[in-house]
Amino acid sequence: MDSNDPETAREGRRRGDHDVDVRDKVDKLSSLPNPILHCIFSFVPTIDVVRCSLLSRRWRYFWTSMPFLDIDHCYFWSPHIKFGNQLEFGVKFTNFVTSVLMFRDGSDIQRFRLSSFIYCSKWVDMWVTVLMSHNVKELDLTVCPEESMVLPQCLADSDHLETLKLNLFNHVLVMPRPMMGRFSKLSSLHLISVRFPDSNSARMLFLRCKLLEHLVLDRCIYENMRVLIIRAINLKTLTIDNVGMGNDDSTKTGLKIFAPNLLSLKVMGPKAWDYDLQDTASLTDVCVQLFIGFKTRREGGISCPMYKLFTGFHSTKFMKLHIDLLQFYLPKINAPDCFPAPFQNLEFVKLYTGADKRNLEFILHLLQHSPMLETLAIDFKECDRNNRWESEDKAVACLMYCLKTIEIGNFEGQENILELIRFLLRNGCLLEKMTITWSLNVEKPMEIIENGLAIMAFPKASSDVSITFL
Repeated sequence: MDSNDPETAREGRRRGDHDVDVRDKVDKLSSLPNPILHCIFSFVPTIDVVRCSLLSRRWRYFWTSMPFLDIDHCYFWSPHIKFGNQLEFGVKFTNFVTSVLMFRDGSDIQRFRLSSFIYCSKWVDMWVTVLMSHNVKELDLTVCPEESMVLPQCLADSDHLETLKLNLFNHVLVMPRPMMGRFSKLSSLHLISVRFPDSNSARMLFLRCKLLEHLVLDRCIYENMRVLIIRAINLKTLTIDNVGMGNDDSTKTGLKIFAPNLLSLKVMGPKAWDYDLQDTASLTDVCVQLFIGFKTRREGGISCPMYKLFTGFHSTKFMKLHIDLLQFYLPKINAPDCFPAPFQNLEFVKLYTGADKRNLEFILHLLQHSPMLETLAIDFKECDRNNRWESEDKAVACLMYCLKTIEIGNFEGQENILELIRFLLRNGCLLEKMTITWSLNVEKPMEIIENGLAIMAFPKASSDVSITFL
């Protein structure tokens, strides 16, 4: 009988050929080489990889060679676990982590991530020691110690660790004494909610990371620290994110950076009492979002630190500034030296600001100090409609020779923004494209049409400019 006959095929499926097809499909996955399977299962929690050992002999010991391990207590937790059984849960979780590490084969570990609210220094130190013996390259620890965590000495001694991410839930990180290792391969350090007890602990950690290229300090707390000093010769990207830490105590720490190879800098959160950026000739990308508490706002004295911060941005090409930063800078906005020096390399500016008179004056001063600017993007927020601004015909080099693209976001038809658009169109000699995005708060369609027609009728210095409304 012809095997290609439809009746024969249906009969074969009834006899069990369908089960054979299913096994063949499974075998196709099982026959893949381990490196490919490792890549596939790198997206799967480790507990599920271990469960695969029940499928067949092929998978029985597969988990022991996984180079990517992801262990999270959330995968073990159940809403049915009562408070009195949490100790039993902790024992099971600890035993699982220990078994995964102790029963694996001799292969190296590429990445290890552990997230647990259960913390015991004895177990964590043992786990880290085992990981270092398997030459782990990327280590991500999220743990909640009772008071503090002593950084395991073997981390600094490792010749293979390249990336370290540590989240301590606002608990203290203690440096081992004496700290002998030097993190010989560490290039990326990400600290989240880490509390430094003094300036020596932070300084000691950064000095030991000689090859550090990427540093993130996310919601870290600096106790008894007058100045946070970051000295890293090879550092390329630096992010200091303290958004959400708005109390005035967080402004008591100054910031001093010496990183001659720094390319990207992001500073977000409360304004520091002082800034000192040294040797920033290579800095090309800057993002600043700062704010102040009520006490600092009432006492004043905020212009000088911002002036010193801008001193380090003289070589930047891409800059993002947020609204509260402009408020810091406004007391000096009419001074001839409101900026320390022209931004000779600045090509792209993104501003998040209001449309009040003083904010628009800041924008105009920034344009005057950015002779090579090609793209200007502004996202506006609500403003006092009675605080009118009238443009003046001033010589702005970037409008005459460089500026090609303008983006206006969150436009609600304010008179001040209309005046700014009129000024930019009237003076933008090489302007090619202007995009205006309407705010979702505009409820009157006729207002949109009227403002759009008015903008299209504004005088234009460039005959090639196209105006798009979104």
